Amino acid sequence: MENQQLISLVQGCLAHNGSATVALWDEVLRIGRNVFANSGFDAEEVKDFVHEKAEKLIFPCVLPSEGNVRAYIVQVFKNLKMEKWRTRSRNNVVSLDTLAYTDETGAESTVLELIMNPSKEPTDSWLRTTELRQALEACFSKMGSLQAAVLRLSIIEALRNTEIAEMLGVSKTSVETAKFHGRERLITLLKRNYNIRESD
Repeated sequence: MENQQLISLVQGCLAHNGSATVALWDEVLRIGRNVFANSGFDAEEVKDFVHEKAEKLIFPCVLPSEGNVRAYIVQVFKNLKMEKWRTRSRNNVVSLDTLAYTDETGAESTVLELIMNPSKEPTDSWLRTTELRQALEACFSKMGSLQAAVLRLSIIEALRNTEIAEMLGVSKTSVETAKFHGRERLITLLKRNYNIRESD
């Protein structure tokens, strides 16, 4: 559907035209499904996500009645997709669980636990969660920009390789390569500059 047609439908919806509202509803759902295509969510999840957002856009209508309405709708659903990616299971986070931090009391925590769980801090330790995040950022600053971006999105945001590739506009292979070399670099920097070692 052309953008001008969308504008006409939005104007009709704002004027409480029933047929325009139904047509706009169908088009918004179609755009939303297209944005979520091949996103890794199952069909029922996508249906729920898209319907819920479409209802908020149309009942009552909050869509712009001028400008590039299609681009606006696409961006709304892209933002929604990113939000859902960030709140989903973190099972696909880059593996740093071979790295462990041992504090002065002998208590051990994996780097991943410290990064992901602010309440899990080493007892009586200088390396608190915020400091570990700062350490990671310091390590990222010593890497190439792609490696740093990939690891930041993978570790902190818990995104999958395909999701990172789409977000950065690069191939999945580029993401996998950057993650592999970046992880090796990160391990080296953490071991060299902080009291972090590889666990047995």
